[in-house]
Amino acid sequence: MRCRAAPALAATLAACQTPDFERQPSSPENVLVVAHRTCWRQAAENSLEGLEACIRQGVDIAEVDVRRTRDGVLVLMHDPTVDRTTNGSGRVSWLTYAQLSGLRLKAGRGGAEAPMTSYRIPTLEEALRRADGRIMLEIDIKGSSQPVHAFLRKQGRTDSIVLGTDTGFDPRLKVRWRLSVEPRDNSVRRLRLPDGARPFAVSAHWNRLPDPDGAFARVRAEGGRIWSVTLTGKRDTPATWERYIRTGNCAIHTDRPDRLIQYLRERKARQSEFTPS
Repeated sequence: MRCRAAPALAATLAACQTPDFERQPSSPENVLVVAHRTCWRQAAENSLEGLEACIRQGVDIAEVDVRRTRDGVLVLMHDPTVDRTTNGSGRVSWLTYAQLSGLRLKAGRGGAEAPMTSYRIPTLEEALRRADGRIMLEIDIKGSSQPVHAFLRKQGRTDSIVLGTDTGFDPRLKVRWRLSVEPRDNSVRRLRLPDGARPFAVSAHWNRLPDPDGAFARVRAEGGRIWSVTLTGKRDTPATWERYIRTGNCAIHTDRPDRLIQYLRERKARQSEFTPS
């Protein structure tokens, strides 16, 4: 099941418009920092070393991308192929885990000029073990969601995992659901999950909505969190972060978690809800 919201989402949310929302005092508590593809600047994207870098920096949620190998092992890899990020070549789905485990990751975001590291391609199971009790993981599923859902159903602890509903909703999973809504689709009229549960967070193309502040107000009224993707470039800056911080309950998905954490500390807006055990 795919959960989306309407081009008429503006109309759906209009009842919760708050004209003075932008002029209200800032309420910056509970700002969560989400690191895009782990903290790749200090190691390599989608690596255990990048995950450790996130933990050291105090990141709340590390996003990882997951693909399935030819023999059914779930590994961390963003692209369909290993060409950009490793010293190998070929599609992940055509290679066995044994073949992938012999490769090395390139530093940072990879590419032709990136130096080689000693890091290996990790499995999702390894990432979950490394993260357990230390940091939350957002799993970005590439390809079919069923193998990942089946794997997670077998795990003993999934309360620190975030999954987006854009890759399918499974009510059997005890995870934190990020409800993904898209303005161009009119199939969903409420910001609720299919079983009526409240989402952990709500993400959308906020800049495409005629009334994003009204949308923010509704998400907050329903007890949800604004999930915003800023990433590298002109949008991954304090000016952009500030707008979402002002919602008072947000998760900011960034390529600069180190700078965002420093900005939040200087602004006295740092308050994670996840307490490592």
